[in-house]
Amino acid sequence: MPSDLLPTLERQLLELECLRSMYPFECSVDAAAESQARAFVDGALPLDTSRSLLSVAVSVAVGECGEVATLHCTLPTVYPETEPPALELSCAGLTPAAHAAVSAALCHAANEAVADGREALSDLCLIRGGFGVRLIWFHHIKSLTKRKAIVASARELRLAGFCKPGFPGLVCCEGDEEACASFVAAIRALRWQAAEP
Repeated sequence: MPSDLLPTLERQLLELECLRSMYPFECSVDAAAESQARAFVDGALPLDTSRSLLSVAVSVAVGECGEVATLHCTLPTVYPETEPPALELSCAGLTPAAHAAVSAALCHAANEAVADGREALSDLCLIRGGFGVRLIWFHHIKSLTKRKAIVASARELRLAGFCKPGFPGLVCCEGDEEACASFVAAIRALRWQAAEP
């Protein structure tokens, strides 16, 4: 069972990093559970399944009065494969009816995300050989032909990411390490005024 948890815990840790990057000051994570999960993923320690629930809380000010809303999220060890996260919203400014409506919407979204996560997790299992991330800076990306080539190349190599056209231009991709290297080579083959990986 614990070896089956490796892909799910890897994804959970990636999602925590994503939350931290989006909410650097508003996000708090259970440090003990996170360090245990990281040690298991790195192969340093066995997983204690009785204590392996990762949890995170994100607090943000909402509304004109700056009322603080906190979303507590606890990830079961089998998330996102079979179970949705446990979500709890706390906000003193919400009426009971509004709280019930928001909580129901959160539960619905979490259940849908688990269904979507199964597909994404199978994609993650395909790239277990090595995970790569590339960020490429361009002086500019204006040409529609080049933008289409960037998207087509990323799709062909099954990479995720984004492209920011304009001045400066940015391309970020992530996925299989070899696919990332091939993507960068294909993009560099196009004519650019200036590009830096």
